[in-house]
Amino acid sequence: KDTDYFGPSGGTVQKGYKVSDILKAAGLENANVTVKAISLGDSATTEIPFDQFTERYIVPNDSKDRGAYTVGRSQVYGDVTINCGFYVMDTEALFYVPETAVKDAGIAWTDALARLGITDYTAIHVICADGFDEVIDAADLEGICIYHDADGKIVVDSVAYAGNTLNDAVTIEVLK
Repeated sequence: KDTDYFGPSGGTVQKGYKVSDILKAAGLENANVTVKAISLGDSATTEIPFDQFTERYIVPNDSKDRGAYTVGRSQVYGDVTINCGFYVMDTEALFYVPETAVKDAGIAWTDALARLGITDYTAIHVICADGFDEVIDAADLEGICIYHDADGKIVVDSVAYAGNTLNDAVTIEVLK
C-alpha cells in the first residue's frame, strides 16, 4: 500500500511504500543485516544499515524521472541508489519491478540475476499468489522476463505453457 512520504527538504510530498511494511509482508522484518541496494540501470550500489532501511520509503520515481529509490530522513544527503531494483539482505532479496516494466519492456531474468551477482544456478522457481508455481531451468531463461500486466500485477513468462504467463508472481527462488 502506498502512502505519503514527506521529504526532509522543505517537506516535499511524494508517494512511496514504507519499507517496514514491505519487510513485514515478506517475513524479513528481523533480517537485521546491512542492505545492499542495486540499481537496475548501471548496477551502482549503496550500503544501508538495516535500522535505517526499515525507516525508509521506496519511492517509485524521483523528481527527475530516473526511477525508484529509497529515501528517509536519516541518510547522508545524496546517499541513494537511483533506479533501484534490488535490495539484498544476505541470502534474501527484494526485487522492485518498476511500473514502466510492461510486456515489451520487461526485465530479463538473466540480466536480473547477473546484476545480483548470481552466476551459479540451475533454475528459478516462480511461486504465484494463488499457489501455482513453475520451475524454469537455467537453459530456458534466455528471453524470459518479469513485468507488469495490464492489471498492474507482476508476471513472469511461462516456459511450460508457451504464450502464457505466471500471474501475480510473489516469490522467486534461485535454485543451485
